Amino acid sequence: MSQPERQQSIMGEMVAPSISLRDCGPADSELLLAWGNDPAVRASAFSTAIIDSEEHQAWFARKMVDPHCRIYLAENGQGMSVGQVRFDWEGTEAEIDVTLASDQRGRGLGAALIGEGVARLVVEQPQIVAIHAHIKPENQASLAAFKRAGFSGEETVVVGGSKAIHCVRRTGNEEK
Repeated sequence: MSQPERQQSIMGEMVAPSISLRDCGPADSELLLAWGNDPAVRASAFSTAIIDSEEHQAWFARKMVDPHCRIYLAENGQGMSVGQVRFDWEGTEAEIDVTLASDQRGRGLGAALIGEGVARLVVEQPQIVAIHAHIKPENQASLAAFKRAGFSGEETVVVGGSKAIHCVRRTGNEEK
């Protein structure tokens, strides 16, 4: 199956707004910091403290060279940056992190961003068989977006001292 066919298969029948992903690069660091420090993002994060600029720059530099991390920037049809999706993995299991720009929330982009990110990751990293998300129970919009993007499960776990809902999406790569 070709890469576009595989991505379409993974996306399934999901009808979503049009976005495209590109690899995140050094010039995107400040944008990611601004999104990360948005009050709504901090409230839904497991660490609610404001992110220090110097700490972010060091973290970002490490992530850019980490062979077990991918950060994709999402752009709408007009080329405007609307969000990011990050994957960190070890072996066959990955963890996903998603952020939408504040002015893009409530438009159905979350599920599209998650789905496009998963589709791209599993083509680039075919060893990944499961992708995990941990969502604060009060973040119902995020939970709904993950479910629309094919994640399932409602197990309650503790992450960083906070309750979280653990959702997982099998990639289909285990069949290979």
